[in-house]
Amino acid sequence: MPVTNDMAMALGREHFGFPKKIAQIQLGQAGGKTQGYIERNGVRFFELEFAIDEQSVAEEIKNMILQSFAFHQEIGAGTYLIKSFRAPDDQMFDYPPRLIRQHTVFRPKTIEWGQAHVKLIPSNYDPWYEVEVVNPIGAMRIVGDNTMLPGQVLTELDPMAYLPYSLVKWDW
Repeated sequence: MPVTNDMAMALGREHFGFPKKIAQIQLGQAGGKTQGYIERNGVRFFELEFAIDEQSVAEEIKNMILQSFAFHQEIGAGTYLIKSFRAPDDQMFDYPPRLIRQHTVFRPKTIEWGQAHVKLIPSNYDPWYEVEVVNPIGAMRIVGDNTMLPGQVLTELDPMAYLPYSLVKWDW
């Protein structure tokens, strides 16, 4: 059965707690350049341009990134997420919010290094523009096969302390 955008979003969000939302994603590649954007609710809020330039990324940056992704290691790179669901009466949660650790095994077929230009545009639904892009130190384009491993509940969180942050996955 093919995985649709809705299914991929729901599996990541409901299973592990990734803060996913449905979007239109356009990504194109011609030669050594990649261009793309993300658009939601009629607003193109993220634009990207990438150009291969192997020499522009310092070796220490490449090594740091390669180590942090734990490429080809069966333990994978760890991601920490908060999984929660609002109760039907919208007063609290179905269960206490949970801190989840999930690992993804990255198996790249190709890695290309270069420079990227990122443009973040204001949107009422996606406040990424609040993150200032100051000095990109490099970028990479990866093609590969990844495996998301089962997650683990590390602890439950105080529902009242988490409540102000609980709507990040939803548009209102």
